Amino acid sequence: MAGPAAPSSPVDFLSTVSLFKTLPHEVLEDLASTTVERPYPAGAEIIRRGEPGDGLYIVLAGLVQVCATEGATGDERVVAVFGPGEAFGELSLLDGKPRSASVVASWSARCLFLPRDAFQTHLDQHPDTARALLRVLAARLREMDRRLAQRS
Repeated sequence: MAGPAAPSSPVDFLSTVSLFKTLPHEVLEDLASTTVERPYPAGAEIIRRGEPGDGLYIVLAGLVQVCATEGATGDERVVAVFGPGEAFGELSLLDGKPRSASVVASWSARCLFLPRDAFQTHLDQHPDTARALLRVLAARLREMDRRLAQRS
């Protein structure tokens, strides 16, 4: 299962991503210049829990599953599914700590990869991107709070 076709250029695609869609064109061009497209076959591990964060990923096509370890049982379970236009891997970029979850391609997937050093430099030069990232993180925290409240 693949999502809608990605726009023709990285700049056009980034302008559709919730994390970046409010940014000016020249800022998107700066970001796009540092991206690399990476393909992943179905079942491929994109991020491994515990490894250092090397960059930010944005799904171009396909779906990826975020898998976390249950504290009590130690079992892996899917905690989120991301499709085209959604970003993942941002926590390690911000705090420098190891990855908190694994991410696996559900189907064949393609991602844009923004290396950590380039993204950090970009954030230093463009505080609007940092604010956009904070909005996305806040929304994810609210969603997690909502899920936890439902489980209670």
